[in-house]
Formats: sequence, structure tokens, C-alpha cells
Amino acid sequence: MTGSLQQGLPKDLYAEAVRRVQAAGGRALVDSHDELLQHAIEARPFMIKTNRFELEALVGQPLTNHQDIVREARRLQERGVTWVCVSMGAEGVLLVTSSSVLKAEAPSVPVISTVGAGDSMVAGTAGLLAQGASEREALREGIACSAATVMQPGTELFNKETVDRLRGEVRVTQLSL
Repeated sequence: MTGSLQQGLPKDLYAEAVRRVQAAGGRALVDSHDELLQHAIEARPFMIKTNRFELEALVGQPLTNHQDIVREARRLQERGVTWVCVSMGAEGVLLVTSSSVLKAEAPSVPVISTVGAGDSMVAGTAGLLAQGASEREALREGIACSAATVMQPGTELFNKETVDRLRGEVRVTQLSL
């Protein structure tokens, strides 16, 4: 589940969707913010994807370094979120799982439009997770999809050929935090 909702829809809609997905045996991934994200977290999704600014708003304080981000991600895990993925702009992405902290850096590409980049990251990650890939490979795929999307004009999304080319250029390292 990604994005905002139209006016008038209930703020706990994503939370209800998370419950339904998980009751059916699936793993819910949520990329949202504010009240929608707050409610979704209460439903214990498998993964949330947020950016640093959204995470700071969620926890009510600035997060100035990787240690701060990981600390708050671990607090979210204590509340039932399995994976916490935080995009940090030019600094890359942190993925905090129960067993590791991974940092991914996207390849340098020409940025034409950022519309859909976060959604593409979630889609790529979800796609590989559904195929049983490791957390490292799922994150790599998500970053490659996101990088390929920013190369497209307007609301166009990535294409397979570009993702295939960029995948090997995504750098994923394990941090000891």
C-alpha cells in the first residue's frame, strides 16, 4: 500500500488492509506517512518504507545519523514491524531487519523525474520478496527499479532493460549498528 488517500476515506484504511493481507497469509508493505502510517504500524505490517523526514515526523525528533535512524527502526520493530526501510536521499537507503542493517546506494543516473521512485522501490522489493529472494537481493532490486524510474519523464515508470542494467551497479553493504 502506497501513497495518500482521497479525502473522506478512513485514516485506518491501510491498517485494515494490512490486517486482511496478513490474515490471508500475505506480507503487507506500507509506504505512507502521517496518520495513515501510524495506523498501519498498529496493524504490524511486514515492512514500512519511509523517508528520513517522514520518520522524523513519526517519532517527533530529528534523526541526524544512521545510528538515530536504526534506533528508531528498532523501536518500530518492537511494535511489530518486521522490516523498516528508510530512504535518505543522496545518502542512500537503510533497511533494518531483525538480523541486519543494510545500506544501499543507487547508481549515479540522470534524474528526469522523481515521481513514482518510492513506489517503484517498494514494487521491486516486494516482487523479489514474493519470489523468495534474500533481503539483500530484494533491496538491490528495489533500488534498481527506483533508479530506473527517475530516468523517465513525468509519471512513466522503469523498464525491465534499464533495471537489468542497473541492478549490478547498486551497492549494498551490511552495517554493524
